[in-house]
Amino acid sequence: MTGEIGTENRWLRLLKAWPEKMPQQGLVVTTLNEQIPFTGFVFDDDIMLLQRPAPDAMGGRQVFVPFESIACLKITAVVPTKMFNEFGFSGSLPKI
Repeated sequence: MTGEIGTENRWLRLLKAWPEKMPQQGLVVTTLNEQIPFTGFVFDDDIMLLQRPAPDAMGGRQVFVPFESIACLKITAVVPTKMFNEFGFSGSLPKI
């Protein structure tokens, strides 16, 4: 990920660099420790809209999550490690 530290939201930088061939599949973990599964997303400069694979207990299929509420993002799709280089990461992960 390029750019000066602090000039752009780290989650926004990551989402903008998301490889086209990489599935949008995973979990967003919030700062309140809520785990939100997703099978797609869109975003703007401040917020992420997640598409859930199934409705939640209240019937919600989509959820808006502000970037400041995101603690981490887990990738659940099987992704070749070289694809993470497109995010700007260097190095390699061991094969599993």
